[in-house]
Amino acid sequence: MVTMKHTIGLAIILSTLAAACGPTFTSGAVGIGDGAVLDDDTADTGVEDAQAADSGRPDASADVIIGDAFGSRAVPWHLATREFLADVQRVLRPGGLYVANIIDGPAQRFLRAEAATLAEVFDHVEVIVGPQALRGLRGNSVIVASDRPIDTAAIEAQ
Repeated sequence: MVTMKHTIGLAIILSTLAAACGPTFTSGAVGIGDGAVLDDDTADTGVEDAQAADSGRPDASADVIIGDAFGSRAVPWHLATREFLADVQRVLRPGGLYVANIIDGPAQRFLRAEAATLAEVFDHVEVIVGPQALRGLRGNSVIVASDRPIDTAAIEAQ
């Protein structure tokens, strides 16, 4: 069974879809702000700040945590700190994955800083630079972090 927890954004959609997959897959999502959470009985959702939600979760209770939260066009600062990421690691089961959607400007300074912060917490960090960012534009990239090696061949095959 795979258990995923998400912060808000596209992750709420993943939560709803995953809930439809049946009993071997459990999922939940939290978010703040108007319209942040779907009124949907197929997923465990709630209105709560991701940092507070993670601090209340039991140790080793999720296989995957997806960070996909934005305030305007940036990740909220408190969801990019070493302290928050250490709490994410605590909630992950051994071998679990943290997957973060990062939006950044052309210089990709935040992406580099967040990857460096993740490397202070996790043994393995991979950055997947999005197509707009590769062209020197503002765009999305993804960072994957884990305490186990990350299968980059599987990522590249996508």
